[in-house]
Amino acid sequence: MSWNQAASAIIDGPADVAVIPAMFPGPRVTRAGAAGAMSIYSLPKGIFESEAGQKLLNKPGSTAFSMPVAELQASLGDGWTVVSEDDTFRAMSVVGGDFVNKSMDEEVACQLTKAHIENLEGHKALAPFMGSLNFGVLDPAISGLCGPNPVRFHAGAVRAWEEAGHAVPDCAKP
Repeated sequence: MSWNQAASAIIDGPADVAVIPAMFPGPRVTRAGAAGAMSIYSLPKGIFESEAGQKLLNKPGSTAFSMPVAELQASLGDGWTVVSEDDTFRAMSVVGGDFVNKSMDEEVACQLTKAHIENLEGHKALAPFMGSLNFGVLDPAISGLCGPNPVRFHAGAVRAWEEAGHAVPDCAKP
């Protein structure tokens, strides 16, 4: 079934488990929680850190994701049990972004990126799950940049990020 059908399947009863990309506390998680007490399972540390696990977790469009169990538990609420072998929740994160053609005017790309950067904190304040999406994080280990993902930033976007004080990895520059 599609990811959007998972919450209904849990609530209505035909499914007991769903593996879905989630934002904490995003809409899919909140809807699934309507079924009652829920558990969310961390990937085991050994699998997460293994060569095969890292290959899977860092395939193009994805990256390894971890956060403190206490932080996740606080965002999910009392109806959820976070299951992990230690104090860290481990999973796969689906990364994304906005794309433009490389022929876009550099100043236009710079101004669009500046508007994005300037509004990051406001978006996070409006939607709690935005804090777990790593918007504005350019660290290749978190963002998925510089690995199997060959995507490069537009020159105007690089200028905007650097003017805002961020270090853009060389491998992500045009």
